[in-house]
Order: sequence, then structure tokens, then C-alpha cells
Amino acid sequence: MPLVFDSPPISTATAHLLTFIFGFIYVGSLYVSKHGRLSFSQDRAKNANGTPYGKLQDERWRDDPSVIRARFLAGTIATILNCGLVFYILWSVIDDRSDLAYTTLFGFHCSYMFLRTGSVYPSITAHIFCNIMGLPEISWELRTYSTRRIG
Repeated sequence: MPLVFDSPPISTATAHLLTFIFGFIYVGSLYVSKHGRLSFSQDRAKNANGTPYGKLQDERWRDDPSVIRARFLAGTIATILNCGLVFYILWSVIDDRSDLAYTTLFGFHCSYMFLRTGSVYPSITAHIFCNIMGLPEISWELRTYSTRRIG
């Protein structure tokens, strides 16, 4: 299989830096909001059998709805930021932007099919079909079938 680039578009140091940034954005986002952080009481009393009592009113555990909501929102925002950063990097590196746009839209479509059906088979089938058919050549279609316009 031929390589896409003659030389790597980013250096190894840049790749390591981006990996650190992606991780920092994701993990750091969980602790930005006060509601996403867990809090426990330092002076917890224990029962006679050694197990701690139930949750105190000022404590926030992982299963609290406010913690779950805050972390879900933080993870969503971090994912959107990371995807935007990857898209920007790819946009600045790749010359043929139509392939990037087509691949991005196809990825959205496959994700939607997976989320709607709960199965990977529709996405795999669509991927196989699109690999067989290839990218559509819209300019050729318009020249060949210029008399068959919709509208």
C-alpha cells in the first residue's frame, strides 16, 4: 500500500505534544467545573463492622446526578474541542480537501447509523459499498446528464 505522504507531515515531537494536549483537554475538563469534582469528608466515622456510613449531605460521589451531568457535559465539550483540533490539523496538512470533507461526512453518517440501529453491520455495509463505488465525480455526472436536471 503506498504511503499518503512522502515524509511525515508533523514531527515526532509535535505528535507527542498533540497527544499530551488531547489528554490534557479531556482529563482537565473533568475537573474544571466544581460540580464535576468528587468530594469526600475527611473525618468519616465507621460502623462497628468497619464499613463507612452512607453519604453525607456535603459529599459528591461518582453516582450523584449532578456529578454525572457535569462530567458528561465536560466530556462532550472536550470531545468537540479535540475533534476541531484534529480537523484543523488535517485541514492544514492535506491538500485535497474534498476527500477530507467527504470522509468527515461519511464518518458522521456511519456514526448516525450505528447510534440509530445499535449495530455495526449497517456501517460496515455502507463502508464496503462506498469503497467499491468510490468517490462520486459530480462534474462528470453534470456534463454527461446535463439534460436530466432535477427541479
